[in-house]
Amino acid sequence: MTRCSLLMIIEDHDLPAAVEHCADLAADYRRSFAPGPTVAHQELYAFGAAGRIQEKIRPPRRRDSGDAADTELGPVHAIWVSGRWLSPGSCPPAPAEDNGATAWQWTHYDAVTGASPAAWLVLWDLELAEELAA
Repeated sequence: MTRCSLLMIIEDHDLPAAVEHCADLAADYRRSFAPGPTVAHQELYAFGAAGRIQEKIRPPRRRDSGDAADTELGPVHAIWVSGRWLSPGSCPPAPAEDNGATAWQWTHYDAVTGASPAAWLVLWDLELAEELAA
């Protein structure tokens, strides 16, 4: 199955409310691309307080994976931040001194480091049906 990972940055919610909000956002994401891929399965993959993740993340640098969704913390196909979805094809440009990293890597880094330390970072995985993976 092909995996599509959504990173959602949720401010001002307790964890149960953040997870519920993410379920709604993931459904909205799927609907926004109709007719879109068939989702065979979806699940909450991981979550954490932004402050803990911010302590560990480092500025991005060149990665030669060839995957447009590649980030310092693994592949992320879309990011919900500040009330909107960003994707590798719709993100701000990389800074002038980009360390060879892509605009998407910088967008991911800026979204994570720009969140309040109390925000929830939620990674939600969508598994797409096999017929769409080819």
